[in-house]
Amino acid sequence: MSLNFNFFLKIRLNRLLAKMKSNNSNDNFIKYLSLFLLILQTTSLVLVMRYSRMTTVKSDDGKDLRYLSSTAVVCSEIMKVVTCVFIIWYQAGKLHVKYL
Repeated sequence: MSLNFNFFLKIRLNRLLAKMKSNNSNDNFIKYLSLFLLILQTTSLVLVMRYSRMTTVKSDDGKDLRYLSSTAVVCSEIMKVVTCVFIIWYQAGKLHVKYL
């Protein structure tokens, strides 16, 4: 029984390795570009939020006006979801370039 399982496992691993080796350079480029853009987006979000929280704006009655950092995080997550939905629609072919 274990011999069949080992044989099945070897076949699955060989198929997985063959699939990983068959990736072309375009797929790797997209992966690394996505990773770079994600790092850039996250880093810029942190820096902009920190800068905007450090600057103070006074209201007419002298109180400091600040926003909740959780509000900024929720807004950025909503923007990510909307962006992902548009990308998925575009890749699926349901959203044509002429409508953008």
